[in-house]
Amino acid sequence: MASKRISIGRRWRDRIVIPWYRHPSTTGVLLATSMALCSVGLSISTVVEGIYDGPNTTRMAWCSGAYGLISLVLFLTTETPTTMKRRSVFIATTGIWLSLPLIGMVPYLLTGTVTDPINAWFESTSGFTATGSTILGGDMLLGVSKGMLFWRSITQWIGGIGVVALSLLVLPFLGSKGMDLLGVEAPGPINERLAPRARETVQIIVFVYMLLTGACAVLYVARGIPTFDAINHALTTVATGGFSTRPTSLLEWSDDPVIVLGAPFFMFVSACNLSLVWAIGRGHIRDVLRDGELRFFIYWTLTAVGLACVVNGLQLGWTTQVFTTTLFTVVSFITTGGLDVVDFSAWPPLSTFILFIVQFPGGMTGSTAGGMKMMRMTVMARYGLAEVSQQTRPHEIISVRLSRTSPGIPDKIIKSVLGFMGMFMAIWVVSVGAMTAIGVSVETAMSATTSSLSNVGQALGEVANGDFTVLPKPALIVALVNMEIGRLEILPVLMMFSAIRDSLMDASPFSSNMR
Repeated sequence: MASKRISIGRRWRDRIVIPWYRHPSTTGVLLATSMALCSVGLSISTVVEGIYDGPNTTRMAWCSGAYGLISLVLFLTTETPTTMKRRSVFIATTGIWLSLPLIGMVPYLLTGTVTDPINAWFESTSGFTATGSTILGGDMLLGVSKGMLFWRSITQWIGGIGVVALSLLVLPFLGSKGMDLLGVEAPGPINERLAPRARETVQIIVFVYMLLTGACAVLYVARGIPTFDAINHALTTVATGGFSTRPTSLLEWSDDPVIVLGAPFFMFVSACNLSLVWAIGRGHIRDVLRDGELRFFIYWTLTAVGLACVVNGLQLGWTTQVFTTTLFTVVSFITTGGLDVVDFSAWPPLSTFILFIVQFPGGMTGSTAGGMKMMRMTVMARYGLAEVSQQTRPHEIISVRLSRTSPGIPDKIIKSVLGFMGMFMAIWVVSVGAMTAIGVSVETAMSATTSSLSNVGQALGEVANGDFTVLPKPALIVALVNMEIGRLEILPVLMMFSAIRDSLMDASPFSSNMR
């Protein structure tokens, strides 16, 4: 193989030259960046562990160093291909998200925080997919060291913004191909470019994300939450993840109305399209309020919160605490935030039914939230109304629009939305069936599947408050697979399996006959 002279970086291009061939691989480059991000995150966690005199400082440091070394090797041996097919983009993104939990589970096992590989895999998957379900429920969390608690939180913060988005921030040489990766990372029916270059777009998104995280941490510290707990909860609040440093989440501070109202505010803002948050910061408030998806999201949230408050008020009493805790919990479920301030298992059946339903839509496209996404729900609702109007006025051409002033939605997008809805519900049915076959009750299976597939974290039944320790190992595997599928929103996973199938068919001696 002929050698290829490749420069490293723009500043040192004329100083350092590598005289060997680097394999063109998008997956390799993204994996190198992911390992580097994990190394940085684990290094910070190691410092936290040392500050609090934790027992795992040395092991965490060795693990962080190993991540950094692997990242360096991958950077030196791989490069971005000159051309990228759409299938390659899907496969690369899916491969990274399947690899991350395996990478992130090593510190759990190495430090003895989690001794079972399946449990460690589940905890790591829940972190990087910003789900929030855990096998460290109850008193088990009290035995986790400070550094490992911070590692749990940092995995959710990385997962919330998306590894590909962070990769584009530090890998400008991806260039225009970066928007393709970003479109898979933050999928949705309609994508928006904030700047001409992918890297500039990601810089804006990451800036907004970090600003929200910092503001949330300041609020928590100002209201008396200890600094360590405040930073951890800020990381997971803005990531809409839900991991907590306390077994009871934010219940300890449920008497503070500023926290009980402030936390759902940050969860709601983080569940909005971050480009809209940026637009508000630039003063384009009127334009933002015309956004059809945002308006539907606001109406949906107000309706769900209002209904739950009325039901709980009639059953539990018309008190300020009932109102604030109900608002907090419903917003936490809608935004897939995963935090708690009350034991909602004691709520009236209708209120818990509302919590179950609002898990499906999730937040907006381009946000940190999970679920089907409000854009798809908006398109589906508008399409349904258009079909009804078409039946009553068959001679008119009725377009599906997000708002009165927006252009008509192309049929291609409508078909994509309907196809996604069908696949989502098919996976949901199969997963519920698999869990019940394993021996999980129907109520728990439905709740656990909805929670994991929508990346909510919180659940009902035996897995209330996101504690999945009661589930058998096969059910945990079903749940963690659903977390991955939900985070990638189905299509990239299907594309990867399609590519694997085609590769196997090409390698088969009967492939020509089969085709």
